[in-house]
Amino acid sequence: MIKFNFIKMKRTLLFSMLFAASAVSTSAFAGERATTFYPLQTLMAANKTPTPIPDGVKIENNVVVSWPAALIPEDRQIILPEGIVGIGYQAFAETPLRNIVLPSTLRTISKEAFFASALQAVVIPEGVETLGEAAFSNCHSLIAASLPSTIKNMGNNMFMYCDKLNNVQLKEGLTAIGESAFFKCTALANIALPKSLESIGDGAFNGCSALEEITIPNGVTEIGNNVFDECSFLQKVNFPENLTRIGRSAFHNCVGLSGISLPEGLKTIDGLAFYGCTSLFEITTPEGLELLGASAFEDCTALASVTLGKGFTVLNQKAFKGCKALQQITLPEGVEELKPFVFQNCTALTEVTFPSTLKNIGLNALVNCSSLSKVTCNATTPPVLKGNVFNKTPNGKTLVVPESSIAQYQATQYWGAPSFATVVTGINSLAPAEEQTADVYTLQGVRLGTKAIWPSLPKGLYVVGNKKVVK
Repeated sequence: MIKFNFIKMKRTLLFSMLFAASAVSTSAFAGERATTFYPLQTLMAANKTPTPIPDGVKIENNVVVSWPAALIPEDRQIILPEGIVGIGYQAFAETPLRNIVLPSTLRTISKEAFFASALQAVVIPEGVETLGEAAFSNCHSLIAASLPSTIKNMGNNMFMYCDKLNNVQLKEGLTAIGESAFFKCTALANIALPKSLESIGDGAFNGCSALEEITIPNGVTEIGNNVFDECSFLQKVNFPENLTRIGRSAFHNCVGLSGISLPEGLKTIDGLAFYGCTSLFEITTPEGLELLGASAFEDCTALASVTLGKGFTVLNQKAFKGCKALQQITLPEGVEELKPFVFQNCTALTEVTFPSTLKNIGLNALVNCSSLSKVTCNATTPPVLKGNVFNKTPNGKTLVVPESSIAQYQATQYWGAPSFATVVTGINSLAPAEEQTADVYTLQGVRLGTKAIWPSLPKGLYVVGNKKVVK
């Protein structure tokens, strides 16, 4: 075994760098959250003297290669001596180690170095440049962790399944958080991301069910796939100004998310991005959005207001399926195709307006929109319907189309009777006959008489009280 000439340790314990730590256990979103606090002082080493290196511990070239579980001291704490430059692959994996003080000479912590150990807190000193993949994953007792400014890239799966971790300090200088870095860290309620951050890997915070709010720095241009998937307590997201993409299932089943403000430069909302966000009540997409993915807002059951900006040409399948609070929707000019099931089961939807650019509507696009009463289609040529897109909607709806296209719509299958009882043009609002109280005019502006003449008029379209009315 290599012997060391230990230099005098002048540092104070690095654990003083951390703020007060607490462990949070989280129940379901609707339930109460029980919190137990663990003062960080109780996790500190009792002295500053390096731990003697017992026989059986393997150290090579100043790198701790392995420290067997049986050789962990009885107090379950280790103070590594100055001169150690690295901790090797699985060096402390699956050991009862509870507390470790790392030397200022340390530069590398290798893959799975502390995997499934009993570590409760860790302060990684300045100077460490490499953190290997899953270095602290499955540390089920880990409560607090601090990373230095010298770490630029946090490896994949870094704190995966650290289900008591609730106190994380990330320093300026960090540019990348790896995939699944905090996967299933179910006690993590708050985390401050440094301004230097540029990328967040897929699934980085997936399953962080206690996370309440997140501010994403302006250097981040993409939110990867599943990044905040199943963050059931997440209520507020502050998006960066330069964001261009929200990845697939990025906020899937974030049932506490009630309102979001999307940045103007956003180009892509991928499939399932906000699927199952059952508290989300309003959404406005910016002008220039190029992709609104399949099931992007599916089963957002509280979503009552949707404003879509121009940009995308295809509204993908199931984009708003199951949005049971949605009552009206207007698709922007430029949209050419609706994919199947796009508004399926929007049971409160009463009115929908299609743009003049629409060419195709997919199978069952509005199936089971059981309250639908009015459809406005501004396309001069009836869009091609893939089957009865209005299946399981009320018969007798009103269809509003360009004046020159009435006959063409009436003659096209599924655009006429019985699905639509009336095909009319240019109607801004309808009122039943019994409500008419003003003079009656033809569409050409010829006065026919007072309201008393109404019962004697033939069926048709008239202007009454500045409204166009069907009799």
